[in-house]
Amino acid sequence: MKRGQTIVELIVVVAIIAIIVAVIFEFGSKHIVGNKQIIDFNRQKFEVAYVLGDDNKWEKVKIKAWKDWENSDSIQIVREDGSYLYTHLRNVKLESR
Repeated sequence: MKRGQTIVELIVVVAIIAIIVAVIFEFGSKHIVGNKQIIDFNRQKFEVAYVLGDDNKWEKVKIKAWKDWENSDSIQIVREDGSYLYTHLRNVKLESR
């Protein structure tokens, strides 16, 4: 076997491993991590959110996942049915059990 072929094969194997790791991370961030903020070192888990609606009433929402941003006053909540809710932090109260 020629040395050039082994380097090419090594590059292909490394590329395949990188793709596999990226796919696992993407799947894990959505399904395995579950109801935790992605890349949040505090690992806060919330099960229920109370969201202030347009009619000025609080609605109880079961949380599948959530995300907030360090430099923002917004929060994104994924409901158990998979629908998304994006609102200002003042409109949400998060509850863990």
